Amino acid sequence: MRTEGQIRLLKLTRKYTQARVARKCGVSQAVISLWISGKRKPDYDNRKTIHEQYQIEMDAWDRAAEQGA
Repeated sequence: MRTEGQIRLLKLTRKYTQARVARKCGVSQAVISLWISGKRKPDYDNRKTIHEQYQIEMDAWDRAAEQGA
């Protein structure tokens, strides 16, 4: 099951490229892909940056997404 963070990041990358999001977050495009797939989660500093740049709550990566999201 995906987390709220994964869903919000996936929706964000439909508006902006993964490469653009990665640049603003200070990581590589491959890392963004890993976060979306759930193979990795952002660490505290990355979560803070994502929150500052895109208003994705820091604990969204720990909450299961609602059904149908």
